[in-house]
This record gives sequence, structure tokens and C-alpha cells, in this order.
Amino acid sequence: TPTGNTIQGRQCMASALFLSNRYEEANVYFHSIKEHMFNNDTFYWNYGISLASAGLFKEGEEMLVAIQNERWREEFTYIYWLVKCYIWNSTVDKAWKVYLSSNNSEDSFQLLEFIANECYRKGKNDGFYYSAKAFDTLHKLETDNNEYWEGKRGACIGFFQQVVAGLGKKEQLFDVIKLLQEDDKPQAMFIIRVIKKWLDDDKIMKMKHIVGSTLDDSMSSLEGSWGKGRDD
Repeated sequence: TPTGNTIQGRQCMASALFLSNRYEEANVYFHSIKEHMFNNDTFYWNYGISLASAGLFKEGEEMLVAIQNERWREEFTYIYWLVKCYIWNSTVDKAWKVYLSSNNSEDSFQLLEFIANECYRKGKNDGFYYSAKAFDTLHKLETDNNEYWEGKRGACIGFFQQVVAGLGKKEQLFDVIKLLQEDDKPQAMFIIRVIKKWLDDDKIMKMKHIVGSTLDDSMSSLEGSWGKGRDD
């Protein structure tokens, strides 16, 4: 009978705790046998999902990408957890690329819904930006589903707020405007007007800052010349 002091025993304990959703405890046992599980896809699968389930997304991603079995890598469970790790490791663009490369239409739609909602939860580090793109695609597929429009609207507003706070890329606001222009809803037009006004005001403020600095430099030069006497 295997005991907790053997590799087999610890592996059994890890599996039992994993199946009981006691991920933090399971990870202790998984970690203790990691060096003995080189190139073991079953171990990488279980440990990777267990780590991600405990919120250890960086370590979870490392385990999942180590899986070599191509058939397993195509399963929705694997894709789901890998995408979740990408999102929470702030590499949301990788999650979006996984969706773009997906083939199965049923799984693709489910994955798109997951990305839209999970990115919304993430928010920062392009979370809202890709959430808006995902909800936009969902809304195009199901135009009667108002929840997708509400998700898109919320993500667009969330991203705009981040840009205003200096936490997002301003150039991506033009993508957001394009997404909103595809809807003829009054709310979409209002958000576009607010974003455009902010962009115009921000541009004017920057121009004032540049012109102001140049003017200050010119005045300083003039004042300096006034204080100089003639040598002749």
C-alpha cells in the first residue's frame, strides 16, 4: 500500500486533493514530486490546472505549455485553462490569438464568451480592450442579445477610463471608436462624442504645453539679452 512518504503515495494524495477541489493542499504534494515527473503530460495537466485553480497563473501556464500531447492540447479544457492563464498573466493578446486560431465553431463561441467575461473581470492590462472586441464579435453573431451590447458598452467605457487615468494606450481608443460606430444606438454615439472631445481637449492641452514651453524659453532668452551690456 502506498504511503505519503513515497512518490506514488504523494501522487495519490495530490490526485485525491485535486479531485476534492483542495488545490492549495494538492499543490504541495504535486510540487514535492515535480522533479520525478519530467515529460509526464498527465502530471503537467493536473498540476497546471491545480495551480491555475489556486490563482497561481504564471506557474500554471508553465506546466500547461509543457504538455506535448497534441490531442490533449486541442481539448477545450486545456484551451480554457491556458487562455485563463494568459489573461491573468497580462498577456491578453495571446488569449485573443488562441480564439482567432480556433476551428471548432461551437467551442469557438464558448471560448469567445469566456474571453469576453474573463477579460472584463481582469479589466487592467488590456483586459477591457479585448473584452470590448470579444463582446463586439458576440453581438455581431447574436444581434438580439442585449447582454452582449451591454458588455461591449461597459468594456469600452472601462477602457476609456483607464486611458484617461494613464493606464491604457491612447491609440487603441480609435479601435474602440470604430467598434462603437458599428452600433447605431444613441448610447454608442454619446460615448463616441465623449471620447472624441477628450482626445481633442488632450491634444489642445499638449499643444499649449509645447507652445508654452517654447514661449517660456523665448522669453528667458529675451530677458537674458536685456541684461547684457554693449561691449563697444
